[in-house]
Amino acid sequence: MHQAGRVDWDIAYIEAEAYPAMHKAGMFEPIDYSLWDQEALEGAPPHTRRKDAVVGLASAIVLAYDQRPFRELAPKTGQIFGTSRSFRDQGVSTLSSVSTPSNLPSWPPADGHKDIWPLTDDKLDRAFAKLNEIKPHITKWWSAGGEAPPALDQPIWRARSMAD
Repeated sequence: MHQAGRVDWDIAYIEAEAYPAMHKAGMFEPIDYSLWDQEALEGAPPHTRRKDAVVGLASAIVLAYDQRPFRELAPKTGQIFGTSRSFRDQGVSTLSSVSTPSNLPSWPPADGHKDIWPLTDDKLDRAFAKLNEIKPHITKWWSAGGEAPPALDQPIWRARSMAD
C-alpha cells in the first residue's frame, strides 16, 4: 500500500493498559476519520474509534469450571475462591499470571464484598490478602491465552480463569 501511495492505516499494537498514559503524554496523532471512505470505516465501529486510536482487539478473562464437582455450589463470581479449603477441595485450578488487573475483580467477591467498583485501597488490600490465601492452591499459573482452554478437556482441571 505504501508503494502504491495509498496508506490506509499506520498502526502500532499496544496493550489497553498502556493507552491512557500514552494518550496523556501526547504520543499519538489525532485521527482524521474523514480521510477514509464509509466502507473502510465500517470495519471500525463508532464505539471503537478514539480521537487518536482505534480499538483493534477486545478480550476478557472469564471464569470456567467443571460442573461435576460444583453441582451444589456452581460459581457465579469469584466466590469460587472464597475459602482456600473449598477451593482446594475442588481439584486442580489455574489463574492467569499475566492478567492481574483482569483477575482483580474476582477477589473482592471472594472476600465477601458485593460491590467491586470503585476499587478502594481497602478493597485492594483485602483482595490481595485473599489472593495470598489461595495462592498455594493454584497449581498452574498460565501465561498465554492458549494454555487454559485445552485444560477444559482434562478432567483433573476444576476451575480456572482463561482468556476469551
